[in-house]
Amino acid sequence: MMENRIQLQMKALKLKQADLVRATGAAKSTVHSWLNGATLPNGRYLVLLSELLEVSPEWLLTGRGPTSLKEQAQPTTSVSFAIDDSESNRISISSDVFQASRVRPEDVKVYRVPSSYMEPLIPEGTPVAVDTSQKQIRDRDIFAVKVCGNLHIKMLQRMSDGKLILKNFNTDFPDEAFSQDQAKEIDVLGRVFWWTVLR
Repeated sequence: MMENRIQLQMKALKLKQADLVRATGAAKSTVHSWLNGATLPNGRYLVLLSELLEVSPEWLLTGRGPTSLKEQAQPTTSVSFAIDDSESNRISISSDVFQASRVRPEDVKVYRVPSSYMEPLIPEGTPVAVDTSQKQIRDRDIFAVKVCGNLHIKMLQRMSDGKLILKNFNTDFPDEAFSQDQAKEIDVLGRVFWWTVLR
């Protein structure tokens, strides 16, 4: 659970709740709700919290992938992929990423995020790596999906009544809800397990 990962890093770095409030600018009650699992930090809060805890937002959110951005950046052998199936536009991903994420390179497709729906966590235009072997929806994981033929990178949540919620990190855009029948028309391409952001 995300609250456990937050508390783990707080203990390792000897941080207190007040440090999280100060670093993120969130209300004390909001930070308290993160620590007890009542709510999840999103948007800029997730980015600021990740920086304070010295971990990647991906690991903090899902518990998968390299823990730290430093670990992600170590020079190792890499595998090259075409972005959006364009051979003229390629990106290399460290072999360590596949080992840490337990993903096979042959199952990977790389897409460029087509919109600002996931900002500031994943800015528009960011290349994301997708494990096409993992299409089973797991709540709060980020997936590449096609809706009416259009690519989206979204966090998915399955409701008890069968509805599928496509969630955005960018609070300027509302989440989208699809009925159980409508959800059948959504093509889940795979789970996003890696992305890179140049700042």
